[in-house]
Amino acid sequence: MKIKDMLVRKIAKRTRGKNYVLLYMLFAAIVACGMSVEIAYAQEVYYPFLKLDVSNRNAESQTEPGFTSFTLLDSGSEFDGVTVELAPTTGTLDARWRGTPTGIDNELIYRDFVFARPGGMRLTLSGLQPNETYEITIYAYDSMSAGDRIADWSNVTTGEFLLTTSFTGGLDPTSADSHAFRGVTVADENGTIILECGPNENTVEESGASNPYAFI
Repeated sequence: MKIKDMLVRKIAKRTRGKNYVLLYMLFAAIVACGMSVEIAYAQEVYYPFLKLDVSNRNAESQTEPGFTSFTLLDSGSEFDGVTVELAPTTGTLDARWRGTPTGIDNELIYRDFVFARPGGMRLTLSGLQPNETYEITIYAYDSMSAGDRIADWSNVTTGEFLLTTSFTGGLDPTSADSHAFRGVTVADENGTIILECGPNENTVEESGASNPYAFI
């Protein structure tokens, strides 16, 4: 999986002649906060807030244009007021750089990544708005993996399922969002979201170091 991208969604709501703007934050991994707006005049607009390209090293040549490089050594750092931490649930985290895919938008996002072996990983986002709703998008892909890699992500602070990431190694993405997986969750009273992943029941990638399933 990849932590890569944070966007903010603005929803303009017109009521009695006044305009109200609700800010939504999205995470490449993408993070978006917000509330439902049940009104015919509502208009949703997405714009970049924070984009993190999870990589094996800080290098301009490996960082997607418009993104900020994020390595394992950057875990615990603050980006535009949001602290991002990445850790294994068991085992260790490792990082890789690949030569493919090429010729598509976000190709550098898909060519580098962090993965866990054995076991899953934990992604903690703090400094968010307390009790606010966020949309999370996680990019997951590795061209050299053999077979399917499927992980289920949940918000451990609420106990709610968030999303499933899934890809087959060697079947390259064909567009910028080919392997982008989205879900909606809520920050706790302290403005924190803690996400953890485990192996999906439909995958065999749960046997340990030779079959990792957790990718960002």
